[in-house]
Amino acid sequence: MEYLPALLMFALFVLDIPIAFGMAIAALSFFIFADGLPLRVFVQKFVQATDSFPLLAVPFFICAGSIMNRAGITRRLLNLADALVGHMVGGIAQANVVLATLMGGLSASSNESPLWGASRQVNIVAGPPQAQPSWLVN
Repeated sequence: MEYLPALLMFALFVLDIPIAFGMAIAALSFFIFADGLPLRVFVQKFVQATDSFPLLAVPFFICAGSIMNRAGITRRLLNLADALVGHMVGGIAQANVVLATLMGGLSASSNESPLWGASRQVNIVAGPPQAQPSWLVN
């Protein structure tokens, strides 16, 4: 009986159920079959896990990054970072660090800015060749 939640979770994964739902259903099965644990504890823990400010900030940072991409701010900041350090050895990596620093100054969050810089670099590399900066063209 103690292996039931783990087996249920892996069975749900095999049935191609999304991971979040498979884990939630497996956790719910633990609370249903355990002796002495009220089901209210599951609901309280489930709600408590989503009640955090950093977790609530993620959609707003994504929205802000999307707005900055649409407005062309990230492209201009990347061009500035490229102009500052692109001519040096390891210019791509250094431009990414400078871009992350600039994004940190704009967003007032040092934790989220490296994510924006790294995701912007990936978007440029994966984009069409005419949209790539000169230092990315082979």
